[in-house]
Amino acid sequence: MTASLIPQLRGTSRDQRRQPPATGFPKQFHQVADAQTPEILKLLVPKIEQDGPITVSAPTSPELKRFVDQLVKRTEKIKSGKVDPSDDRMLKITTAGSKAALDLRLVLPHSGTQ
Repeated sequence: MTASLIPQLRGTSRDQRRQPPATGFPKQFHQVADAQTPEILKLLVPKIEQDGPITVSAPTSPELKRFVDQLVKRTEKIKSGKVDPSDDRMLKITTAGSKAALDLRLVLPHSGTQ
């Protein structure tokens, strides 16, 4: 077992014990998988004109902020044990958060966000 600190939603962190990763996996993987690299496939990759990729930040809508607050509350309920795993779980919350980050309409179809 290894110990590590896991970041939490509110800027805190908690101690987590994990199983160490399997050591022989990469060797076994290539024995059974057909891994294709970009070099093998000769994929065309567009050239970047600037010094590197540019990160563009978009403003957060009030609807998205409210949705994320709801996700935080759901997470806190799960962590405190107040929710039955058959009703809600972290996988559902992280999936909803990922969808909302892409487009809020994926989780709230009638959202006014354009």
